[in-house]
Amino acid sequence: MTIILTAAGLFFGIRLLGYVEGEELSPDTFRQRSFQFYEIPFLQWQITPIRRKVRSDALASYLRQNGLIQVSPASQPPVDGVQDVSAWHLIRLNRFVRGSSSADAALLVDQMDLDRNGKPYWKTWSTDHPEAAKQLWPEIQRLARRELYILMPGVFEIAQRHTDTASAQGDALNQKIRRYVADQYDGLIQDAKAANNPALADELLQEALADDPEFRLRSVVNP
Repeated sequence: MTIILTAAGLFFGIRLLGYVEGEELSPDTFRQRSFQFYEIPFLQWQITPIRRKVRSDALASYLRQNGLIQVSPASQPPVDGVQDVSAWHLIRLNRFVRGSSSADAALLVDQMDLDRNGKPYWKTWSTDHPEAAKQLWPEIQRLARRELYILMPGVFEIAQRHTDTASAQGDALNQKIRRYVADQYDGLIQDAKAANNPALADELLQEALADDPEFRLRSVVNP
């Protein structure tokens, strides 16, 4: 009887305390997926397979259908029996014991979930400003693939201000975004160096140079 009671207590303890759920974002398709599994509480030993469910909201579907983001072959939904090898970035993780915590990808999802009059705000913005949308979303996807979600609130703010002015034409928005991102890269590289992380600093520098071969750190140009 003691063994049965112990087993029952362990079972209900895991059911109550070991439940883990969360959400992830694909930087290639902007689809989101939920996941859930059970683990041994406190030890964080996973004891059940991960169950996942993919969803795509109206904005993500619109961006893909109109070619505003580029979908790589690896990000296509896997067929039965084939492992999903596409990248997924954590949005939110919830453990019963520790509660819920958000990750950087939530900064993009929060923007995608913005609502105005019952409609996705950035989908409406994109249909109202198609030329600006062609400049904004590739930049957003580029940052997402690099996991630089921390820069996105500033980029969305630039896009919003840009279309609120009379100068919203040509490739002006793209130039504004690129200047902003370059400035942010400068700060990120300096922070990585200050944290004694030369590998990260070099990785960020290579990304900045890929965007602009003439990129130079301000501290180097103006010591």
